[in-house]
Amino acid sequence: AAIRALRGDPAGAATALGMSQALRGVLDRGEPDVTALAVRLAAELGEDAYTAAFERGARLPRQEAVEALSR
Repeated sequence: AAIRALRGDPAGAATALGMSQALRGVLDRGEPDVTALAVRLAAELGEDAYTAAFERGARLPRQEAVEALSR
């Protein structure tokens, strides 16, 4: 997710965070870097757009999420 954000793709980064949640079962909000990234993306995209992108990633089937994150 952080790499996508650095490449100028905040929506893709938010979607990647959602995919991470789908794979792990929970988003690791205890990790300061993850929390900071989520806050920054929500501020950059707006809360509604961030939530939509995150949920799009979180809804992906496990195998699709693995494949998408591998690219």
